[in-house]
Amino acid sequence: MERHYDEYQLTIRYRIAFRALLLTLALILANGLVNTFHPWAPPLLQAVALLLPPSLYFFTASVRRGAYLSRRERHPLGAALFFLADGAVLAAVAAMRLAAGEAIARAGQLTEAALPLGLALFFLYLGAVLLWQLRREKAQGDE
Repeated sequence: MERHYDEYQLTIRYRIAFRALLLTLALILANGLVNTFHPWAPPLLQAVALLLPPSLYFFTASVRRGAYLSRRERHPLGAALFFLADGAVLAAVAAMRLAAGEAIARAGQLTEAALPLGLALFFLYLGAVLLWQLRREKAQGDE
């Protein structure tokens, strides 16, 4: 069986994943405490909001440490452009919802209209981080 990651990448990814798990647990605990006194969003939006920060941490830390792509990845620029395109589509959806008069927050709670905006920012961030890393690797290769 062919391995798609080297041992260094696997070790780094395991460490980062463990820290992301701890962050997820802390966010779940904090969310439970906040919801005891005042719910701040619908359940679906809460779930997405609890998963985005650990996902961003894992992705950013993996990219920073060089453990983010498998050895079979032939077109990392394509992945970055896919993330950016996905973020642009979600941003357009969010803009249309806001233009239609939907509020992001109502009565002290986030509404479902905040979901495409949050996901757009998530995917735009992923694409930007990948492009930044590819640019950095290219600059190091040119030296």
